[in-house]
Amino acid sequence: MANTVLLILTNSSKVGKLLPVIQRHVSKTLYIQYFPDKHLPSGSYSSLLQWKLLPNHYQKIANIYALATTFLSKIDVRVLISSTKKSSLISTVRPIELVIFDRNYSKEDAKMFIKNCIKNSAEPCNFIAINDPQDADECSAEILDDDVSNNENKIYNNTVLGGTFDRLHNGHKILLSKAILKCSNKLTVGVTDSSMISRKILWELIEPCEKRMNALREFLNDVNPNLIYDIVPINDIYGPTKDDPSFEMIVVSEETQRGAAKINELRLQKGLNQLDVEVVKLVEDSHHSNNNEEIAEKLNSLGAEIVHCDKLAHDLYNPGQQCFNQVVENFGQQILTSSGQIDRKALANIVFSNKEELDKLNRIMWPAILDVAMSKIKELQAQGAKIIVMEAAVLIQAKWQYVCHEIWTCIIPHEEAVKRVMERNNLSKEEAEMRIKVQPSNVEQVNEATVVLSTLWSHDVTLSQVQKAWELLNQFLSKQ
Repeated sequence: MANTVLLILTNSSKVGKLLPVIQRHVSKTLYIQYFPDKHLPSGSYSSLLQWKLLPNHYQKIANIYALATTFLSKIDVRVLISSTKKSSLISTVRPIELVIFDRNYSKEDAKMFIKNCIKNSAEPCNFIAINDPQDADECSAEILDDDVSNNENKIYNNTVLGGTFDRLHNGHKILLSKAILKCSNKLTVGVTDSSMISRKILWELIEPCEKRMNALREFLNDVNPNLIYDIVPINDIYGPTKDDPSFEMIVVSEETQRGAAKINELRLQKGLNQLDVEVVKLVEDSHHSNNNEEIAEKLNSLGAEIVHCDKLAHDLYNPGQQCFNQVVENFGQQILTSSGQIDRKALANIVFSNKEELDKLNRIMWPAILDVAMSKIKELQAQGAKIIVMEAAVLIQAKWQYVCHEIWTCIIPHEEAVKRVMERNNLSKEEAEMRIKVQPSNVEQVNEATVVLSTLWSHDVTLSQVQKAWELLNQFLSKQ
């Protein structure tokens, strides 16, 4: 396995097949150089390293990053852009240890390509070909392209964009790639400083502004060293756009396009040119951390024993268990399935639309759940468990704090909570709002907590929070 790999991609429709195979060959960085040709020309490579920018090239890049998010979530994937604009060697910050071709080439052609076209290669630089024999030689369908607007090919001298850019992910890379492709000279990137991020939840976990700026600078110069990059801290949504007459176009995401409208309003007031606005639909991060169970699993892997109160509650609803008869007596036969089980969805529809009904259910379930949980905790203590985590979504509402030495809580913004409940339970926004309304607010949770975590960001960021909290807990226990 190599630290740094370069994929020579001649057909973007193959990416979905290639990436799952490539993950076995790369441990850190995957560069992708897309050549929209079907072969490497022998002898001269100048035609390979220079071609007219295709209208759909951006969409190719966006789709590659989207697939990388699915198949290579832990790999730093970088789609090189410089050779799409100028004839040049493939130049990367990190030395290439392995070149992967998506077609079979002779040993001589492959070695000649590495020698003549790759500026920063390790010694030795190996190569392999990943070729699907079922792939026809003729041009196959490329990965899906969006409709190309009449303005797609317009290139600007000076472009600008802004954002937090915390821990560069593939969504950021899509946004930045669009800005690079639309720029011929200077790209300005505004990076939110501490005064702007202080309004974010758990802003303390966001990397320092200087570190984020350095990461941006390294990425931009890596994927395209041919532009001038001006990376500046900003303390409001306008940044340098409020007074720089040289800007011609701004790149924004769907969620920040209203900010572009405000920028143009201010520029109009100041007599400055209006900026063309390019709206980029960012790739969804399917690997963001989801819930408390994931945190519990991480703690379990670190050595904690877990008591899952939600799972205990599920068992208590079963026929023959202590809560079954009470729940049926209070809510009627209509909550039973044809097989005699409690239909939890039918029960939820009743209790989440009526607070009195929810309180009635909680009076039945909460004491029983706590009794079973405490019995399980005593069993684990008798077996020598040193740290036991009681994972309970209702811990604060049920006032179980008194049985715990520490309270660890997990919060996300209200809008994100609504979105996740809608997706997980296939609910309408109104139904999701009703379920969240009966839970403690973020403020209430923080007020009760010893440790506050958030699953708002990626899986890796969540796990780094848990790892840090675990280390601090063990440091505390070692001093007792």
